[in-house]
Amino acid sequence: MRDLAVQSANGGSQDEQSQKAANKEFGELKTELTRIAQTTSFGSQKLLDGNYNGTFQVGSNGDDANERISINLTTAGVGDLTGTGLVGTAELVDSTPAGGTAAARIAENVTASQAAIESLDTAISKVSDVRAQLGATQNRFEHTINNLNVSIENLSA
Repeated sequence: MRDLAVQSANGGSQDEQSQKAANKEFGELKTELTRIAQTTSFGSQKLLDGNYNGTFQVGSNGDDANERISINLTTAGVGDLTGTGLVGTAELVDSTPAGGTAAARIAENVTASQAAIESLDTAISKVSDVRAQLGATQNRFEHTINNLNVSIENLSA
């Protein structure tokens, strides 16, 4: 999507038809990202809709908070990446630009495309933050599994 926004922002080589074509593809990609966010689930738990908050019991002492690992994606801003929140504007370029010359309409679409680039950069940053958070949690799970395997081996011995 960012590549399309950059191409569309290049008013020097993109005419109005090229910008409209990029906008169609941009809209379809946005629709697909929204569909993925709304349908991705594990069991009945929606994972990417911005509402996931789960706690995993990793130890045998149920009442000990140190025996649980929590994943909270409600504060990570994942919900902001779905729907219209992804780019902040409904379209990559203004689909009904004001009248005037073709050059004026292209310039208007360039401005909209530049705004989309900034919004996409923000979205990419949010995705990177969420990936870092999930990566750190995955490492915690791996260390917990290794620790539990050592405990099992010691118990068996």
